[in-house]
Amino acid sequence: MLEVIKEDIAVNGSLLTPGTQMLVHLRLGQWAAAPERSGASHAIVEVLYRLGYFYVRNVIGFEVPRTVSMGRKVKFVHQHGVTVHPLAQIGDECLVRHNVTIGLRGDPSDGTRQFPPPRIGRRVQFGVGTTVLGGVVIGDYAVLGAHAVVATDVPDGASVVAPPARVLRLRGRASEGDAASAAEGPITHA
Repeated sequence: MLEVIKEDIAVNGSLLTPGTQMLVHLRLGQWAAAPERSGASHAIVEVLYRLGYFYVRNVIGFEVPRTVSMGRKVKFVHQHGVTVHPLAQIGDECLVRHNVTIGLRGDPSDGTRQFPPPRIGRRVQFGVGTTVLGGVVIGDYAVLGAHAVVATDVPDGASVVAPPARVLRLRGRASEGDAASAAEGPITHA
């Protein structure tokens, strides 16, 4: 475990960065939850994990339970808004930015179909605000663009992008095709 924590610190900069703090917390929680652990050291680490979860979730903005299968050398570039389903699998050397959600599709409490958790390959890059939903498999070396919503499998080395932004109206004048509607009021189409 100490070797993995040293790798996490080296990849994320220092122990002072939020990504490193979250990863150290995650690794300690996984160590404490191992079935072969018992005794005073286990109890102490378990208490530290539970106290640290409040800090990790509410202060630095990571909701990553210890049941997540987290690869080695994963880098968290920014903090806040990172949410990972407890059963998700994340491969080695991934790059995660802020507001990334890796979760399920469907809510079992309302009787909808429940999908398995996502499996993320090696060296996957997550853009800001990326959402991965359901039992998708993200291939190795994939790049998920900013605000992409991924609900289907992504092959190795593929890039996924969100719809591009469009100009609906220029300040002070209507864009082409909107001259007639500009006199009628604000533009309401998306």
